[in-house]
Amino acid sequence: MCFTENMSASLTVLGAAAAGYLWARGSSWMLYVPIIYFTLMELLQYASYVAMRKKDKSTLKKLTFATFFHVAFQPVFTLLWMGNFMPPRMRPELRLLLKLAVAGGAFYAARSDLVMPVKQADVCNPRTETMCGASSLIQRGKHHLSYLFRMRAPDYTTPSIFIHFFLMLVAPLFLHVKPIGYLPVLLGWLTAWKMMPREEIAATWCLVSVPSLMVSLFVRPTNFRLL
Repeated sequence: MCFTENMSASLTVLGAAAAGYLWARGSSWMLYVPIIYFTLMELLQYASYVAMRKKDKSTLKKLTFATFFHVAFQPVFTLLWMGNFMPPRMRPELRLLLKLAVAGGAFYAARSDLVMPVKQADVCNPRTETMCGASSLIQRGKHHLSYLFRMRAPDYTTPSIFIHFFLMLVAPLFLHVKPIGYLPVLLGWLTAWKMMPREEIAATWCLVSVPSLMVSLFVRPTNFRLL
């Protein structure tokens, strides 16, 4: 299966319409803000396809920068959406975890050579870390977009991509999230892992997130307040 520019455009419209509907009917912002965030990724993917088609490398470089930062802070908005499906008594723990996700995203984003130059001796190893590449520029893969970024290798003060996995899949296990809360994470990850080459998993995971978040239109949250 191959993904296209038109598919990304369609999912952008779908996500925007769903978020607008949830807002209009007075749903919790914790339901529609995550949809807006992941819809933004579809907009970035659409714009990336357009930039590649027009061979606009300058614009593609800016889109690569925005995409990397989007990935870095995805755990924040995933946890926010999961917050709709956990007991109200877990709100203090959720607030703490959201702060840690923001801090973790900032540390992860700081790895990029788009933030500061990375010496060759300090570059990550593409054989051992997902999304690590020789340069930071989105490319067209076999089926979808290929996300590869030149990053500083992980060390004592520099987190690897594991922090993304930990915050999205491990930490919520201690918050008593209902099974439906894991739907966007597990469906996106499993679909991408089964269907795609390693370098296209991230882009595919993001693409699947928007349709899976449509469950927000039909479910009743158990916890609609963060404060």
